Amino acid sequence: MIRSKAFSIGLFLSIGILHSITAFVATHDGGVTPARRKVVLFDLGYTVVTPNTSSAISNLGFGNLMRCYFGDFKKQIFRTKFKTYLQNFMMETLTKIPSPAINADPTPMLAPNGKPLPTIFKDLMIGAITSQQALAQINAYTELHPEWFGSDAQKKVFLGMVKFAYNPETFTESLQLNPACTHLLQHCSQQGCLCIVVSNWARECVTEFKQKFYLSVNPYVHEWVFSCDGHGAKPCASIYEYCYQLVQNKYPEFSTADWYFFDDQEENRIGAKDALRPLFEASGKMQQIHCAHPDKAEPFARKHGLIGNNITRRMLRTNINQDEQIAYKHELEKRNIYRTQQAETDFLTTF
Repeated sequence: MIRSKAFSIGLFLSIGILHSITAFVATHDGGVTPARRKVVLFDLGYTVVTPNTSSAISNLGFGNLMRCYFGDFKKQIFRTKFKTYLQNFMMETLTKIPSPAINADPTPMLAPNGKPLPTIFKDLMIGAITSQQALAQINAYTELHPEWFGSDAQKKVFLGMVKFAYNPETFTESLQLNPACTHLLQHCSQQGCLCIVVSNWARECVTEFKQKFYLSVNPYVHEWVFSCDGHGAKPCASIYEYCYQLVQNKYPEFSTADWYFFDDQEENRIGAKDALRPLFEASGKMQQIHCAHPDKAEPFARKHGLIGNNITRRMLRTNINQDEQIAYKHELEKRNIYRTQQAETDFLTTF
């Protein structure tokens, strides 16, 4: 009886050791086990990063906001929220301003509220115009049409919102990391998933973003796919089709992997499914595309095996290292000092 029990224990331990050796070999065969190969797409805005509200208020001016609230907004207080009122007013005003782009793609792009973006904003996102061109056009038309604004405060708030959205440095400085999605990106990358950022982003903002988040985000992203690079814009099929061909050609080991997509806009998630499912079916590889809103990223990731049970909620929500954001702030201060010195030099040389 004792020998039989000892034999059973020995057999159990042998099987366990053999299983561990097999798992180790499989994990180190090319760095990723076939069962764990997954393609994970991440949006940037309101997914990996979110705007800092206090930074936005400081750019708009608290006094202007209050005068706008108790003045122009008072007429609409029973119809909408103040934040929604400001967003709608900005979009409606920008819609009146023509884009300086020539022969730009006419395909519309949707805002977070599901409505089409103003053409001048859309053309910036697809790389048809620069931030400087957009700001110059907006400032010119703002001066030409004072009748668009009910008060001086409303005009100042509008210009502050435009500067916040169109100035790459101001916009990037306001961004803060979403800890849950950032740690999910880091964890997926470390576990051997192919991580791709897919975002509608202005070209100048891409450079600023990579400079600011060079520790928390850049090392964990295998590919960057932006609307400004000419691949189309979400939710259009072309940007997702580009991602599919990119994976097929550059990462053939992931050609049969399932895809996962985190994006805050339902239109973009629907667009990804509509574009990728026919490609999966045509390949005959039985792939699937799963999508989720960033707010549901953690339970979604657990359900689909992107994170294991050993990864606790606290681990996904720990604070991000602030060193890179402090370094970026110092970089902006250096740029401002240089610009001031350059302006003084230019002024003196005119005499």
